Amino acid sequence: MRKLLFFIALLVSTESLAAIDRDKTVAIIGLESTTAHFFVNEGLSEECQYGAMYFRINNDFGKLAYSTLLTAKTSKAKIRRIVYSIDPVSSRCTMTFVEVE
Repeated sequence: MRKLLFFIALLVSTESLAAIDRDKTVAIIGLESTTAHFFVNEGLSEECQYGAMYFRINNDFGKLAYSTLLTAKTSKAKIRRIVYSIDPVSSRCTMTFVEVE
């Protein structure tokens, strides 16, 4: 019984939380190896590690998202919606969806 309760507690504690932010503008975009990150001028509604949003750029989604964010930054367009997951242990936020005006 103890092992079962421990296993359930472990599953619950490692689940990612989901969040949505709206109407943000890109402040900074950065790259490191196969990961990109960006900051928004208005801040995020959730507590994210370093205040940054991360996403992988070594897949189709990441390449398109990076291009979309660069376009939004240079044209000063608003990000209408960002959907992201939050790691409950590290507070790292990983973008899973982006939509620009």
